Amino acid sequence: MIKIGVKPVLLVAYSFLVFLLETYLGIGNWGIIGLYMITRRVGQNPCVPFYCVTSTWILAVAILIAPLIFGYLLLERYEALREHSKSHILFGLLLVPVGLCRTLNSGGLVTMLYFLSLATGLSYLLQRNYYEKHLPELALVGFTWFLITHALMLKPWAC
Repeated sequence: MIKIGVKPVLLVAYSFLVFLLETYLGIGNWGIIGLYMITRRVGQNPCVPFYCVTSTWILAVAILIAPLIFGYLLLERYEALREHSKSHILFGLLLVPVGLCRTLNSGGLVTMLYFLSLATGLSYLLQRNYYEKHLPELALVGFTWFLITHALMLKPWAC
């Protein structure tokens, strides 16, 4: 029988909760979508979406980062989840604007991969003592934000 500790289950559950919350807020809530997306009529096309052209997109980023900060404040006293939630905040700060303001094309994908590698490197350097011993946890955070950023970049509801 395989014995799984409580800590890996909590980390996966927290990452899954972050994924659900961020994708719902980013692509499932029209109030937030209206902060970073506008549509205009261009030529014969009645609906052309534009992303992050008004100053309200910064408010959308703040709304998407707020649950991460709230989660960190709730989990700060638990050693097992503290570093993990710090990494989610760093990844969110770097990748939420990329996910909201870019679409999933070759340029957007390269930008996302660049910021994902930047967030991974920064997280490792800032929390080196922890991640030298727990590298799979950093991989879990990176994979979670890879999926979140892809979901934010898809924008299936644009028009």
